[in-house]
Amino acid sequence: ILSFSQEKKDSLISVMAVSKDDTAKVILLLKLADLYETNQQDSANYFLEQAKALAEKLKFKKGLYLYYEQSAIVSFTMGDYKQSLDQNDKALAIAEELGDSSRMINLLANSGIVYQYLGKFDTQLEKSLQALAMIEKRKEKRKLSSMYHNIGNAYLNLKQYRKSLDYCLLAMKSHKQYGGNLYFNRVLATIGQDYDYMKMKDSALYFYKRGVTESVKQNDQYAEAAIYGYMGNVYADDNDFSSMLEVSEKSLSLARELQSRQ
Repeated sequence: ILSFSQEKKDSLISVMAVSKDDTAKVILLLKLADLYETNQQDSANYFLEQAKALAEKLKFKKGLYLYYEQSAIVSFTMGDYKQSLDQNDKALAIAEELGDSSRMINLLANSGIVYQYLGKFDTQLEKSLQALAMIEKRKEKRKLSSMYHNIGNAYLNLKQYRKSLDYCLLAMKSHKQYGGNLYFNRVLATIGQDYDYMKMKDSALYFYKRGVTESVKQNDQYAEAAIYGYMGNVYADDNDFSSMLEVSEKSLSLARELQSRQ
C-alpha cells in the first residue's frame, strides 16, 4: 500500500509539472495535498498553499472551498484546533454562497469534530445531529456511517458510553451496507474506548488492535499514534508496564514524525 501510494504521488507530481495554470491544476494540487494529509503535513500544506494562490488568481470558488476544507483537516491533525475551526467556517461560508448543501453537511460534521477537541461537547453533538438530519433528508446513505461515528464520539465525550457504542455499531453496520467511511479504523478505535470506559478491557484491546491494523493499511499514522496511546492506558491499568512502554514509545515516535502537539 505504501509503495502504491508513493507511486501515485510521483505520478501526480509528474502530471502537475506539465499542467497549465487552470482549474484542473488546482484540483491536482489538492489531490496531492490529500495524499500527504495524514502522514506528511508539511508537504500537504505546501501543495495546499499553491492550490489557494492559483484558485484566487483564477477566482475559482470551488477550489477555494476545497482549499479551506482540506486546510482545516491538516490544522486539526497538527493540533491547531482554533485555526482549523476558522478555516472550516470560511469553507462553510463559500458552501452556503454556492448553495451546496452536500458540502455543508461535511463542514458541519468537521466542525463537530473540532469542537470536540476544544472541549465543547454539547456543541459537538449539536453540530453532528444537524448534519445527520441533513443527510437523512437528502438520503445520502454513504455519509451515514461517518456521521453515526461523529455522534458516537460526542456521546463518548459526554460520558454516555452505551449510547456512544450503539452509534458506533450503527456506523459499522452502515459502512458494511453502503460504504463511504474513509476512516473506518477510527470507528474501531472509538468502540475500543467505549469498552475501555465500561471496564471491558479485553474487548477494548481487541478493537484497538483491529484499529491499529486498519490504520497501518490506510497509512493513517495520526490514528495509529492515538490508538497506541489508548492501548497504553489499558496496559497501565493492568500493571503491564512493559506493554505500556512499548506502545507509548510507538505513539510518541509517530507524534513527533507528524509534528502533532496533541
